[in-house]
Amino acid sequence: REFLLRATALRPAAGAQPPPLLIMPRVRDADTEDEPPSQRRRTHTKGTIVRIKLRNFMSYTSAELTADPGKLNCIIGPNGTGKSSIVCAMCVGLGGPIKATERGDAIGGCVHDGVDENGVKPTEGSVETELFEGSGAGRNLVVRLDFNTDNKEKWFMDGEPSSKKKVKEKMASMNIQVDNPLQFLPQDKVGAFSNMSPVALLKETERAIGPDVCAQHEELVVADKELKSMKQSAAGEEKSLVELEKQNEVLYADVERWNKYQANLKELERCEGKKLWLAYDAERGEYDRLNDEWKSKKADMKEAEAEKKALTDKVLPLKERVASAKRSLASSTESVKKNEAEMAAAVERSEKEDDAAEEAKAGLHKVDKALKKLTDTVGELERRIEGDEEELRVEEQKVSVAYGGDVAAAKKAAAAEEQAAVKSKLEQSKVAAAQQAAADKAAARKA
Repeated sequence: REFLLRATALRPAAGAQPPPLLIMPRVRDADTEDEPPSQRRRTHTKGTIVRIKLRNFMSYTSAELTADPGKLNCIIGPNGTGKSSIVCAMCVGLGGPIKATERGDAIGGCVHDGVDENGVKPTEGSVETELFEGSGAGRNLVVRLDFNTDNKEKWFMDGEPSSKKKVKEKMASMNIQVDNPLQFLPQDKVGAFSNMSPVALLKETERAIGPDVCAQHEELVVADKELKSMKQSAAGEEKSLVELEKQNEVLYADVERWNKYQANLKELERCEGKKLWLAYDAERGEYDRLNDEWKSKKADMKEAEAEKKALTDKVLPLKERVASAKRSLASSTESVKKNEAEMAAAVERSEKEDDAAEEAKAGLHKVDKALKKLTDTVGELERRIEGDEEELRVEEQKVSVAYGGDVAAAKKAAAAEEQAAVKSKLEQSKVAAAQQAAADKAAARKA
């Protein structure tokens, strides 16, 4: 290898160390060893850094670095001249975390801590990175990050506003991995890189080559696990097969008995089918007999239905008369119920009148008893009068015999007057008794 040393125009901060040097080695291979420098191929891989421009970034107020195609580019210089600042700018400008460089944890800390040529302390800065054919064939991609001391970021791709997420997606599409130590290894990560296991180194190497290689490796790992699992399953299946073959030998006699049992079952099914066929023949004969009987009964039923219809036609007027009679009966029943109600009311009134009549009868009975007593008295008086008349006749006869006719006539006349007076009193008593009895009877009938 032949190294070419070329100084790059850098603008260091005031009071800083001399600017770093950009070393671009020229690699000779077997095909180009004898070619003149003007004819040797200079090619970039897609996504290669072509240019980095810094403004107010860490050690630099303004700087721009360009890479030579097809060369191994190195940055060399004394300590404190800003080599780590350029490495940090590569990481941050491509969407990587600032923590990966071990140079802080906030983007605001990357603003240049000093003053510019005008003596003003800057509060914002930027990193602009140009990538080879990042926007397509013949079109380089320019990614710019503007930031300030308030940790605010603004991203641009090809001059158009963008976002950190889209920048990361674009970097991933070009296989740029700032988190892969095989692509980007800050000096503070060298110790961790040297302690990585071979497996981790292999994975990171595959990731650095491309995501397809890593995916294929993962598929191989999964396939190997599946193969081991299948081998274990196959060994288990073979063991099971041997055991099953042994069990099969033991069960051979059972299989023979089973086959014979199945043959007997088939014969039984055949016999059952024949039995069912014979039963069907017998039932078919019975069915035919019952069908003939049913047809005969059906004809008889039609005749009976005709007779029924004729009788129904005759009975219909009678039904109408019965219905009319029922309606009349219902009407009469209503009348009877009404009369019964009236009769019940009359009976209730009669019962009340009977009570009054009983009282009147009791009064009439008393009157009858008084009348009878009076009649008995009158009879007694009549009997006494008759006895008196009889005595009077006897006395008259005696007087007539003893005193002659005149005296006898006088006494007779006196006796006659007395008798007339008694009769007159008796008649008055009868009339008064009769009037009282008539009045009591009239009162009783009225009650």
